[in-house]
Amino acid sequence: MRNGLASAIFGASLVAGCGPRRLPNVPPPTPVVIVIEVTATPLVPADLIFVWPDGAANELRALDEFGQTRFALPAGIRTADGAKIIAASDNRITTFDMRSGAAMSAITQTARLALKAISPRGEWAVLQSSPGQMQVMDLRLARARLIQMEGNFAPLAISDNGRWLYLREQPSPANPDLFLLFRLDLMDDNAAPHPLQFNGGSGPASGEILENAYTPDAKQWLALMHDRANALVYAQMIDLNSGDVFNLYLPVTGAGDVAANGAYRLAMVNGGAAYAINLASGVATEIDTASRRVTKFARFAPQPQAPSAKRILVAARGEVYFASGRNVWVYDTTRNIVGGPMSLEADVVGLAAPGDGRVMLALSDGSIQSVFGYTLLPRR
Repeated sequence: MRNGLASAIFGASLVAGCGPRRLPNVPPPTPVVIVIEVTATPLVPADLIFVWPDGAANELRALDEFGQTRFALPAGIRTADGAKIIAASDNRITTFDMRSGAAMSAITQTARLALKAISPRGEWAVLQSSPGQMQVMDLRLARARLIQMEGNFAPLAISDNGRWLYLREQPSPANPDLFLLFRLDLMDDNAAPHPLQFNGGSGPASGEILENAYTPDAKQWLALMHDRANALVYAQMIDLNSGDVFNLYLPVTGAGDVAANGAYRLAMVNGGAAYAINLASGVATEIDTASRRVTKFARFAPQPQAPSAKRILVAARGEVYFASGRNVWVYDTTRNIVGGPMSLEADVVGLAAPGDGRVMLALSDGSIQSVFGYTLLPRR
């Protein structure tokens, strides 16, 4: 990044009269609450294989071990623990139980708004109608607050207590990948968005978001960022309570391979670890979310022609499974090696781990295949 340009843009955004300004709050229409009682018997999460069918982006299907569809849900945002999914359709916001598919509650509004973010445990939602106008809703009480600001803001995350809203602003249409991060105190009606610093230094950052998720402890937001201009890939972590921002740089294949660098995908696991997988570059990376460090990475044969690993699963036994097309790999985090690929008879559309060393694979032909992780790894 050119420091002169970065400093100029950042400074221009913050000088008096030019920085982001919060406009007076206007109470939004009172939403109507519709409470739907859960009647289905919850299933153990390991019993289900979640599938996002190609060409059906608006549907999430849950299969059992026999390949039968137990339920289907609309597209939405999952909570940090994977127990719930929040979806918005027309003017209704619905919370679904991921174990049973049952609707836990639904809120009907007078206007149709886009769901942009939820808090880690799904108690708050951020909805947006325009770049400078959004609603922050308490999903437990069905109460919303209208937030109006000057500028081109996009909500990224909201803290678990509903106090801190994190925003990204594009300061110039001429530089769409350049952005500034802000934090807004929702408990102060007069507060303006406060600029955040990166690793202790001021200035803008550059990049597009490849993947993002909350850490399972609900304390941090993590995103994989691709800086095309500087040929960098990094994990950006925001402490949701303090507002501290940390950038962790990940292995890349070189300045000329933009497509490969942008092929990273993210998976999160309980226990404080995140995994970034890049098939095109042939690298699997482990990130310790507590210490905010890249703790290990393993190289394997690159797959430059393979589609991105859209489906990644972290099993409880320290194995990370990922699939692309008909092939499946496993990253043994204990030995720090990647095994595979194993080629199957149809494309992999979903994965699940029962906890006994197997991975259950849902294939595009409707079948379910079980594979033991050790069969993909080289012998000791």
